[in-house]
Amino acid sequence: MSGSEIASRAGGAARPVSVLMLAPLTFTGGITTWYKILLKYAHPDRVTFETIDTSKMYEEPGARASLRGYALGVLHGLRRFKLLLDAIRRRRPDMVYITCAPALGFILRDYWYVLLCRLLEVPVVLHLHGGNVPGFLGHNRLLRMLANGSFRRSRMIMSSLEKSRPRYGTVHTGTASCTFRT
Repeated sequence: MSGSEIASRAGGAARPVSVLMLAPLTFTGGITTWYKILLKYAHPDRVTFETIDTSKMYEEPGARASLRGYALGVLHGLRRFKLLLDAIRRRRPDMVYITCAPALGFILRDYWYVLLCRLLEVPVVLHLHGGNVPGFLGHNRLLRMLANGSFRRSRMIMSSLEKSRPRYGTVHTGTASCTFRT
């Protein structure tokens, strides 16, 4: 969405772009650190953020998968789905920004968040973090199909993974940004 589109929707006066973000806030790690830097340097007169915390409070990061973890992950994902739906209805953001980890949760949760945003006509940016490209693409044909479906439905995909360039639309390497056609 361009600045002129925002200005025309706001009745001529430019208003900040409203971003609804799904990101972990309580864990120490790359995406949490990146999120804090983003908020520190964002211009509040240009961009406003509302964040839904996606931190897993029910198990330690990197813990081995267990039946309990899967069950709690599904419940946590459903709770976030409701929070996302309520926030979109209440705030009507200009964009939803979803940070995604390379795991089964990408398919079980994040795919459905992208689909919900598309149904509600809210543009989505996916930020893929972590070094496990197969984790995003799944290990069988159905999971790859769902993952690619979420990529196609996203307005932009950001990833720091060099080897993801042929697969994803936009890759940010930290120093340069390159756009690729998929």
